[in-house]
Amino acid sequence: MPKFAAELVKFVQTFLERTFERCRTSYMEAVLEKQSYIVIGRHDIDKLMRLDPASVCLPNALGQSNVGTIVSDLESIEIESELSELLLNLRPIKQENLIRDDNKLVCCPELVKATPLAELNHAESGKPRNKQTSSSPPRDLASFADEYRKLAIDCLKVMRVEMQLETIFHLQEMTYKEYLENQDVEEPDDFIISLTAQVLFSICC
Repeated sequence: MPKFAAELVKFVQTFLERTFERCRTSYMEAVLEKQSYIVIGRHDIDKLMRLDPASVCLPNALGQSNVGTIVSDLESIEIESELSELLLNLRPIKQENLIRDDNKLVCCPELVKATPLAELNHAESGKPRNKQTSSSPPRDLASFADEYRKLAIDCLKVMRVEMQLETIFHLQEMTYKEYLENQDVEEPDDFIISLTAQVLFSICC
């Protein structure tokens, strides 16, 4: 063993643990009491999101072996329709229940980028893992990878549902508008401008 190897490993483990706690704290500050965060915890919506073909892009997480199930195009359309129907039934969507702060909205994709351990292989996946206590040894890299991976998946789920809820919120405004035919519109409605800005902002992130 190289000199100071044990101290270096301990330092890295401490750094990773503190970084994860900061990432999780930033995530919770962004999504706490927001509708998207509450919605992803519902069993029916979580099940549909697992069946969604887009979930294939998610890294496998501990206890989520059914993520990325392959479905046909017809099944995909049915899943998307059912998910959209569930979200539409949440109307009316209130503005205070959405993540309106751009700094908090950009937090989710930034946290996904800040989870490099999510790409690590489970070199020690065969070893039993116990919760860390004051007397237990430091966690291994595989354990950290699981925690980072779970956080990254939650961020991605929140981002997806948040944009759908944001769209529904703006579409609600259309039910209260009166539109005249055969009349030129000089400028689009404010809610259209706001929705477009939100979508472009999310894409740029």
